[in-house]
Amino acid sequence: MTEYDAMPRTEYFRLTPRGLGTEQVESLASYVNRLAHVHGVSRHQLINHLQMWWERRTGSRPPRCESVRLNGYSKDALLWLEVLQAATGEPQLARCTIAPLSGICAANSVGSVRHVRAWCPACFRDDLAVGDVTYDRLIWQLQPVQHCSLHKLALLDHCSACGNVQHPNKKIADEAHICWSCTTDLSAHRDRSLYRRTPYFGESEVRNLIRYIASTDEPGFHPEACHRFGEALSRHVGKDEVRDSFYEIFHCSSSHIPRRPQLQALLAFATYFNINLSILLIDPEAAARQISLAFPTVMPASRPRNLSEHRGERVGWFRAKLAEAINGPGPYLSPPKFCAANHYSYAVARHYNAKLLAKLGALWRAQEKKRKADVTRRVQMVACQEATRIGKEPRRSIAHDIAQRANAPLHVARSTLRSAR
Repeated sequence: MTEYDAMPRTEYFRLTPRGLGTEQVESLASYVNRLAHVHGVSRHQLINHLQMWWERRTGSRPPRCESVRLNGYSKDALLWLEVLQAATGEPQLARCTIAPLSGICAANSVGSVRHVRAWCPACFRDDLAVGDVTYDRLIWQLQPVQHCSLHKLALLDHCSACGNVQHPNKKIADEAHICWSCTTDLSAHRDRSLYRRTPYFGESEVRNLIRYIASTDEPGFHPEACHRFGEALSRHVGKDEVRDSFYEIFHCSSSHIPRRPQLQALLAFATYFNINLSILLIDPEAAARQISLAFPTVMPASRPRNLSEHRGERVGWFRAKLAEAINGPGPYLSPPKFCAANHYSYAVARHYNAKLLAKLGALWRAQEKKRKADVTRRVQMVACQEATRIGKEPRRSIAHDIAQRANAPLHVARSTLRSAR
């Protein structure tokens, strides 16, 4: 009996995630893209097939993948994690997400996972140099991380050629280093201004946390770790000093400290007390015994926390970003995607900046109308060149060739062929 005979049969190919056990572990969204490529289908086709397969198996249909930030710990993300583990038989997929923080951090996932992709072009170049497949690292998709620890470069979140953001659930190219919109090589971007020598606030703690999650299947994090840490610390140094320290971190009384704080608040907590975040979450009592007062306040006086601005300042900042995008040459994002790219609530934006959002929406619709017309024209030109193959070869292969040559979606090529009958 061979090793392969002992492996259980699965409905889909078993694909091993990249970088397990290291800080460079692959994100689950990137894993789904590679899984679709291995099966020879698009991401959309793979997700639809998984939905139907899971519905036949359990009677419930998973939500659309486009509405899920797969790398996070939301309810829908945990469901898709279960679906993918059952479909592929790969038990280590939880290491590709921050799912272990479910029940630990705030359920709204604010301040945790990005809405759009981010990447380090130098890491992509390293993958290509050794002949390896390019993939998105989980560490890149977390909001507190702003630069690459290997190359000391700021992470990018849009294509330098076409300006489009790279959505984590939108993947047309076979490789992660290819822009889905203009097929530009994302690894080719070189800019000395991207160099960042020192990490941003909380980045070191996040990297330690991801390194630990990627190395074990059951992290064993303790719920309400901050409260248990405070109770244990009070027995050593007194309640008054602990209460003052908690107030300085959370800016509220101890009775109003959230039971499930946001990830950014956890980072501030670990940095303030100068303790390892993984140790705090695993055994808060042991972490309390290891430290002593007075606490070294290592947090900088001015730290780049994403959501720390006052409401009025943040509303004004977003209005300026919106006006800059409208007056710019484009390309334009749809209002919901523009808000997501700037980590801003779409509902709040509609309340404070309805007219500017309407202008941006009009520009985006005009841009999309022109883009679709250009795509249709390219497909029609290539279809005329391939007209001699119609009736002699399968329409499916002809449609694939037309879509590839015209750099257009497959459904446009298919509809063009149907109209040519």
